[in-house]
Amino acid sequence: MSDKNVRKVFVSLPMRGFEYEAVKNRQLDIFENITSKLNPQFKYELIDTLHENLCPPDDNPLWYLGLSIQQLGEADVVIFSKDWRIANGCRAEHLICDMYGIEYVYEGTEDFYAEDEQ
Repeated sequence: MSDKNVRKVFVSLPMRGFEYEAVKNRQLDIFENITSKLNPQFKYELIDTLHENLCPPDDNPLWYLGLSIQQLGEADVVIFSKDWRIANGCRAEHLICDMYGIEYVYEGTEDFYAEDEQ
């Protein structure tokens, strides 16, 4: 039985081209910054989406996206980094949240990169 006062949080942020430690540190910074502003009646728990030693032989990005989608299914809330729109995986995660009614918030403004899409 799960604790109704604990909310699992998934942080969606670009990872390709960044070192593991840099992504991990940014993920933790985003989690701590945003959850400190959310409903204080809940305890927030970060879903570990970084898998440094778990990867397919060909380092296929779709394999990672599949794993992310699986973990997204465990989330009570998703935080999208301010630059989420630059990564295909984050954009797919956002679409999935919309399609399946998963609650989400933004680190920055939702349309941070909207001018780049015009």
